[in-house]
Amino acid sequence: MELELRRLASVHGVDLSALAEELILIWDELREMLRGPPFSVGSHTHDHYPLTRERLRDTINPHPACG
Repeated sequence: MELELRRLASVHGVDLSALAEELILIWDELREMLRGPPFSVGSHTHDHYPLTRERLRDTINPHPACG
């Protein structure tokens, strides 16, 4: 599956490294978040989704139509 994803990214001009750099949190960003409430880190479950900057931004600043 990984090879196919890399092939498709190449065919469509997607730079997977740049995309990961843009979206995935690095350890220093996570440490900064954990300095105070309301964040904590716990065990992962089978439903765990990657915490990306976009998902974090949407969690902190939900879409105006949502409330």
